[in-house]
Amino acid sequence: MKVCGKTDVGLRRHENQDTFAVEQGEKLLIAVVCDGMGGAEGGQIASSVAVETFMKEMRALIRADMTAEQLRELASFCVAKANTAVYQRALQDPAYQGMGTTLVSAVAGERDAVICNIGDSRAYLIHNGEMMRITHDHSVVQTLVENGDITAEEARTHPNRNLITRALGPGQEALIDDTLAVYARLYAAHAQEHVTPYEGIPELLDALHERGIRTACVTNKDHTDAAPMLQKFFGERISHVEGRKPGRPTKPAPDAVYDALKALGADPSRALYVGDSGVDSETAKNASLPCVLCDWGYWDRDRLENCAALGIISAPAELLQYV
Repeated sequence: MKVCGKTDVGLRRHENQDTFAVEQGEKLLIAVVCDGMGGAEGGQIASSVAVETFMKEMRALIRADMTAEQLRELASFCVAKANTAVYQRALQDPAYQGMGTTLVSAVAGERDAVICNIGDSRAYLIHNGEMMRITHDHSVVQTLVENGDITAEEARTHPNRNLITRALGPGQEALIDDTLAVYARLYAAHAQEHVTPYEGIPELLDALHERGIRTACVTNKDHTDAAPMLQKFFGERISHVEGRKPGRPTKPAPDAVYDALKALGADPSRALYVGDSGVDSETAKNASLPCVLCDWGYWDRDRLENCAALGIISAPAELLQYV
C-alpha cells in the first residue's frame, strides 16, 4: 500500500492550520487530518493537539487482528480523547478558548477501511479514475442541501459555506444545540411577520377552487410552522399542507408529495406539481409528476431554463392554461 501526504496553505490564507499524520504498520494503515480554527495560533494548536492525541491513543490500543466493528469503536474512542485534549488545552490559556478543529481519519487494511469525520474535512475514494466522497459534511450548507433549501451547486458558492455544525473543541456541540434551539424559538415566534402572499396567488387559488381543483402545499419548512402560516393567509383555499416531519425525507425526495396526494385522495396521473426552484423540478421528477415552474419565487427564469418542466410562468394566472 502506497502512502503519501501533503498540506498547502492554499490561495486565500497566509497561514496553514492543517495538521496530518500517517503511520503504516504491517497490516494496517492509520491516517488522520485536522483543520483547525480559532485565531492566528489557536487553530494550529487545536489541530496539532487533536492529531497528536488521536495517533497516541490509536498506537497504544490498535491490534492487527481487530474486526471492522472493533476498529470503528476504537476510532470513535480516539476521536473522543482528541476532543477532550483540545478542550483541556484551551482551558490553559484564555486566548485559546473557543478554538476547535475538524477531523477525518482512516484505518485501512488490505480490503476494508474504517472512516471517521467531524466537521467538513472529507475522505474520498479514488477508484478506476473516478473520485467519490464517502464522508458526510457537518456544515450549514450541507443541512440546507438536505432540507432542499439550496442545491449542491449553490452550496459551493453560498456565503455560509465555511460554517460547520460540529467540531472538536470546547463546548462545540452544546453551543450548536443551544443556537439551533434559540433559532427555532425565534422562527416560531416571528415567522409570520413581514410575510404576505405574492400578488395574484389568492385569486389563482379561488379560480382553481371554482374549477373543482384541490390543492396542497408541500414544503421543507417545519410542519408546525408552515401549517398555521398557510391557514392564516389562505384558509380553505389550500386543502392540505405537508411540511417537514421527523423521520420523513425532505424534498427532492417524493415522500411528502405522495403523502399529500394520498390525503387529497388524488389520482397521481391527473396531478400537477408547481414549484420555483431546481429542487422542485427534481421533486416532481422523483414523484413522476409533470411540473410547471414560476419565475417570481426562489429561482429566476435564467436558472429555471435549465430545469425539466412543462413550462415556466411569470404570473399566477398563467397557471390556468395547464389545468
